[in-house]
Amino acid sequence: MPNITNSFTKTKTPVQENRTADMPI
Repeated sequence: MPNITNSFTKTKTPVQENRTADMPI
């Protein structure tokens, strides 16, 4: 799971990183 979040955070900005962490994705 941490791998998926790492990939998402890299493509997205740090501001959206917080939103992705809150989402079930």
